[in-house]
Amino acid sequence: MTQVSIEEKYLLLVLIDCGLKNNQLRILCQLGAKVTVFPWNYPVKQDEFDGLLLSNGPGDPQTQCSDTIATITSWINSQTIKPIFGIGLGHQLMALAAGMKTVKLKYGSRGHNQLCLLGTTGRWFNTSHNHGF
Repeated sequence: MTQVSIEEKYLLLVLIDCGLKNNQLRILCQLGAKVTVFPWNYPVKQDEFDGLLLSNGPGDPQTQCSDTIATITSWINSQTIKPIFGIGLGHQLMALAAGMKTVKLKYGSRGHNQLCLLGTTGRWFNTSHNHGF
């Protein structure tokens, strides 16, 4: 072979670890993504990834991960558009970066078989919840 090449471009995902569950990482890798995991306070630059996943984790999103919120805010305000996904705490951090507020629930939503209505379709789904905000 005269040159090094690959057949298809890898999907480069950055996963910000705010309390990552290993199964999430395992599934992304099984789907063929090249995943780099960074700690919650690492200032990831947008040219380092094709997509970003903010993991779930414990605690109050307003009192922790302020560095992560600042980084997400800079991505949202930049001219570069890349997909950003959040799970649990990661989703709440995205909301805070966009100027929203989070509120601690008096009684958290915990347990399996929590019914959720899908928009105007009239379809109900069983979901699993474990959150306090």
